[in-house]
Amino acid sequence: LCERLGLRCTSARWDTRARMRRRGLSGQRGLRVLRREFLSTVARRVAADRIATGHTADDQLETLLMRLGRGTGLTGAAGIDARRARWIRPLLAATRAEIEADLRGAGIEWREDSSNLSPDYLRNRIRHGAIPALLEALGGADGPRARADVARSAAQLMSEVGQVSRWLKARAHRIEQPLAVAGLESVKLDVSGLIRLPSFILRRVLARTWRRFSNEPLARPHLVMLERLARSTRRCGPLALPGGASASCTRGVLSITAFASSGPILRKQRFMSYICRSHPLSDGAISPQRRTRRAPGP
Repeated sequence: LCERLGLRCTSARWDTRARMRRRGLSGQRGLRVLRREFLSTVARRVAADRIATGHTADDQLETLLMRLGRGTGLTGAAGIDARRARWIRPLLAATRAEIEADLRGAGIEWREDSSNLSPDYLRNRIRHGAIPALLEALGGADGPRARADVARSAAQLMSEVGQVSRWLKARAHRIEQPLAVAGLESVKLDVSGLIRLPSFILRRVLARTWRRFSNEPLARPHLVMLERLARSTRRCGPLALPGGASASCTRGVLSITAFASSGPILRKQRFMSYICRSHPLSDGAISPQRRTRRAPGP
């Protein structure tokens, strides 16, 4: 195909199992790491500005169902980005059936990865099991047209969710930037005027503040606890965070520091049930039900 189109082709043959074993990688995620590294290396070698991948609307639907099953927020529900840095995905709005029809019309053969049929991988179980069951439950048969309709709807939804997510990210940046002060081993955020913000905005503000302190990802449970800490009307903490960090809130100022105290530090369960007992954060409010006390030592 490249020869017919007059394009340069670069290929490689690897023992992927051995490579992943040496690096502690496994499964489809490990293969994805190797693929992306190979493509990035080739792009640098040929001075390419963009790397295009063949993700389709069907991939978006499968990704959405996978993330919903595992648990996700607004960012995860946005699905696969159409563009991120040098990576572009120009076929996200097209369905797999449409692409295959175009290839057949042009007389171009394609290769199917045999691993796409294996039930060992979650994506394949979604593709060959969950989606046919969904289409049947909706009263239709599992066929290319039915799949294309659902995939197209999912891709449109995820595109709109992605736009909302990017708007919220920019809003959180504008809110957080003038209120955060970063030092060598700490970062402070004035949260006194933020406690009335909805959770989906405040958590993004807190996530930005955390990234000033550490590049380590902050999981959702820690972010929820950090939000409760910020919303507390009393002195609260310290709360253990990833990477040996701790957070506390005093007089409307949230502080994240490298933990170096010899005193007790509050872990997840103790913090959630002992220090800041509250009603569910359905409307962004927190109502402490007891006086703050220091938890006993570990």
